[in-house]
Amino acid sequence: MENQILLEKVGNTKNKKLIDDCYKIYKEKLFKQYPEYFETNHSKMVSLVTTTENFEIKSIGMSCLNDLLTDNWGKFLNGFMGGITSVNLKIISGLDKDFLMWGSGSTWNNRQAGAVGSLIQVGSGTVTATRQDFALANFVASLSSGVGGWNSGLGKIDIPANAIATSSFTISETGLFGVWVHSPAPAVDNVLLSRDNISPVVNVISAQSINVDYQMLLN
Repeated sequence: MENQILLEKVGNTKNKKLIDDCYKIYKEKLFKQYPEYFETNHSKMVSLVTTTENFEIKSIGMSCLNDLLTDNWGKFLNGFMGGITSVNLKIISGLDKDFLMWGSGSTWNNRQAGAVGSLIQVGSGTVTATRQDFALANFVASLSSGVGGWNSGLGKIDIPANAIATSSFTISETGLFGVWVHSPAPAVDNVLLSRDNISPVVNVISAQSINVDYQMLLN
């Protein structure tokens, strides 16, 4: 993605229209570089990162075009759609854990084991994202995920998150995690679904609002 197009958004008010405009730019660039992307891929995760003061954008960056969803996401989707009883996923510590997809007991969304849902993290690592990733290269902060939404007309799922910065740093990577239950405990842990390299790098100043707007694009 051409950095200049995004940088033109600095100084604007962060709102839904601006977010949609950024994703429109991303999709146009994606289809220009990979015109047959959705013929072999069924989904694409995109991360838009901004810092704001009183809703004014101070810094902005977005996923690189070649970022990939992780093996964890593929295995989970295979288990969920394929009726597989249990899938083995790599949690954030790097350990392999079994997630019971169907049946009684410690299923992946069993709330009795603790709070489940999703989590977004930001970091300052620059290692290129791969399908085998299970954590950020250089974790900096976690953000609380907001209420997501499904847009049938545009074929996308929105997953927002935000937090107030307590120090100054840079953001060059983001991660979307499933907060799910694995056996045999059962125990809740974080499973990396998408790790995204962010360009341009987003500069964060203490007390600014950090906003990460993830979207899953479906074909």
